[in-house]
This record gives sequence, C-alpha cells and structure tokens, in this order.
Amino acid sequence: MIKIELDHNRNFKSLDEFSQAYYLLVKPTIIKKASDLHAICCFIFDDTPLDFATIDGRRKEKYISLLSNKKIDFKKNDTDTKLKRLLKKTIYHSYPTKGKGNILYLFEELLSFLQDTKNIRGINLKNVITEKPTSLENYNTILMTYFSKLFAEKRIKPIVHYILDYSVIHDNSKIRNLYLENLNVKVCPYCNRNYVSFIEHDSSKVIGPTMDHFLSKTNHPLLAASFYNLIPSCYVCNSNIKGDQQTKIEYNLNPFIDGFGETAKFILKSKNKPYQVKLKIDYRKPNAEKVLSSSIPPKEKTLKGNALLFKLNEIYQNAHSDEVNLLMAACDNIESAYSSSIKNILKKHANISEFYKFYFQKFSNEKDYSKIPLSKLTKDLVDDRLPWL
Repeated sequence: MIKIELDHNRNFKSLDEFSQAYYLLVKPTIIKKASDLHAICCFIFDDTPLDFATIDGRRKEKYISLLSNKKIDFKKNDTDTKLKRLLKKTIYHSYPTKGKGNILYLFEELLSFLQDTKNIRGINLKNVITEKPTSLENYNTILMTYFSKLFAEKRIKPIVHYILDYSVIHDNSKIRNLYLENLNVKVCPYCNRNYVSFIEHDSSKVIGPTMDHFLSKTNHPLLAASFYNLIPSCYVCNSNIKGDQQTKIEYNLNPFIDGFGETAKFILKSKNKPYQVKLKIDYRKPNAEKVLSSSIPPKEKTLKGNALLFKLNEIYQNAHSDEVNLLMAACDNIESAYSSSIKNILKKHANISEFYKFYFQKFSNEKDYSKIPLSKLTKDLVDDRLPWL
C-alpha cells in the first residue's frame, strides 16, 4: 500500500491546506440540501410559502422520498396545493411535529450545525470535513448519538447520509475537478497496480478513480464527504475486493496517513525459477499489526489488515509473475555483465535515481510510487538483488 503524497507543483502546499479549500467548496452544497429539506417541512407543517421551482428538479423527488418513504407522482400533483395535501397525507403522521423531538426542531439543529453557528461537544462541520482520520470515527459517534436523541436513528440516518453524501463532489464538476486534479493520484494506493488517472472527456463524464470510504458511509453517514475519508482507488480494490468490508483506523492503514514503507516489503518466495513474490513483514517497525491483522481483537473478527483485506499476496503471486521474472532477469544482466562499469559511471557522471528510472522504467523515491504501477514491487526486489544500486 502506498501513502498518498500531494503534488507540490500544484495549487496547495499541504494536504491540510487542500482540505480547507475543499471544505469551502462543499459547504454551500451541503447547506443547500439541508435548507431545501427544511423548507419543505416548513411548507408542510407550518404553512410557510414555498416555490418548488427554486428547488433543483433532480433533487426534489429525492427530498420527498426521504421524508415520506414513498414515490410521489409530480405530474398528477402539479400545483402547490395538491402537492401539499398529498405530502401532509404521506408525511404528517410519520413524524412528531410538537415538542423538542419534532422534525422542524431537528432541521433547525442540523442547519445550525452545518452553518457552523452551533458546535456539538466542540465539533462543527469544518471538523467533520477536514480533520484527520484519527478523529473522524469518534466525531461520527458523538454527532449521530446527539441527532438520534432528537429523532429516531432509522429516520435520521438516510437524511444525514443524503445531505453529506459523496454526490457533493461527484455531481459538481468544479469540486470534482479541483479534488482529483490537485490530489493527482495516478495509481491506486491500495494495490499500486492499476492506473486511476483523472481525465475529463466532457463536462459530465470523467475517467478516474472510484472513491472508497475508508470508514463506511453506511455506518458513518456524517463522514461520507470527509476529505480524509475519501480514498481514490481502483475499481478492483474498492468494489471487487473490499466491497462492504469494514476498515478502522485502529486496525488498518489509511493511505493519507501511512503506506507500507519499510514495514512490509516484497521478497522472492524462493531462489528457484520461475520466481514468485510474497510480502515480508518487519514486526519491529510501526504499523506491522495493521498490515496483517495481528492486533485485531476477537470481537472485531470481521476486520482484516490491509495485506489480507486487499489480497495482495495472492494478486501479486498470480497476476504479476511475468513482471517479477523479467525484473529479475534485468537485475541479473546488470550484476553479471555490467556491474563494475555501471558502478564507475554512476560514481563519476550519473545520478542513481536517473539511471534507475531509465533502466527499470520506475521511480525509486517512495513519494513517487503513486505515479507508475508496481513501483514498490520493483524497488523492493531491486534493493534486495542489487543492494549497491
């Protein structure tokens, strides 16, 4: 697994600075969703006038279905009077409308939180969007506990999830482009195998990464749009392998915080051809337990460390045996025929990293592993085979 490093040639000096800019872009969209839902509730319960034309047509039906759990035929109910009558019929009896637990009070509290006019136990929207992964799960627990006391959790969860959904990025080309272009992750950080480069081929369609929610949006609805909870990854890792399996910061590596680094390295399984590789874990290094699940308690038995979760040993052994054998042949050619000449040239005239890039077609600096697939595999094996290089 590879740590995500920000491309400093772009607009931001650090990921933290980037996350602040991201927050300022997503905040208005988040507040607009909550405001629209609040306005619909006021229209239904308080007779507050509402012009439905001011609400995005793509969202209107979603708003109504969230509140009523029913699909509304807008063609048959084409006037405010008809729509209001129907909405009262389908929604009114589903929600308390008096006292502290009523739905209008819920949205007032939710809007105050989203507009950063109210902190809940010291937490505001900016914290939820920009804080590091180490704090996020605790924030979600505190906030969902608070809002669930105001409203039944089974009702509030889908509403909160929709307001803070990943669609705030996906459906807004300005935010999506800023996020993907500046993060500039070209290779999946989970596997370092598949390209995920961002390419926009018209205003509405892109080629690029899928976004894995490190902490699942099902169990952590308030974190669905959090900057450090969105991991740009390949479809294979995100959907085919991880799917709905859970990850936690206590037991898993988050690519914004750590990669395997020196803790886990690819080595040859044996000296016999054809060569195969495996991951070797140095248990003296930090985060070793997060690679292979060694510290996960029995009550969390469904969790897996990153190497097991993403099946890295199986995939590299079965899918990349040809690359491994070609790489070993290239190393053997250097060692047997050219080592003394190359050593002299490098000593006098050349930069080792430039030679490495030219000969192996990969980057030797860990910060550049996210630019070319299989960079970590190559570096680990070359270091072992040619320690002088």
